[in-house]
Amino acid sequence: MSDIKNSIWETELYLKEGTVKFRCNDSWLRNWGGSYGEEEFPSGSATPDGDNIPVEAGKYHIMLNLRNYTYEFTKLED
Repeated sequence: MSDIKNSIWETELYLKEGTVKFRCNDSWLRNWGGSYGEEEFPSGSATPDGDNIPVEAGKYHIMLNLRNYTYEFTKLED
C-alpha cells in the first residue's frame, strides 16, 4: 500500500499476455476486475467480482485505487 489514507496500492511487475484480477490476502473472496463486457486496458473501473482484465505483455507500474475503484497499468521500459 503506497497511500493508506486514499487506499492506493502500487507495484511494478512484468506481465505475460493474458488476463489479471486484483485480490485481497491471497483469497478470491474479495477481488476486483474490469467492468463486465467492456475493454478496460490500460485503465478502468475496478469492479468487485468483475471480469478478468486483458493485458499485453510488458513491464508495468500498476496502481489500484480502492477509494475511487479505479486501476491503471502504465507501461515501463523493459
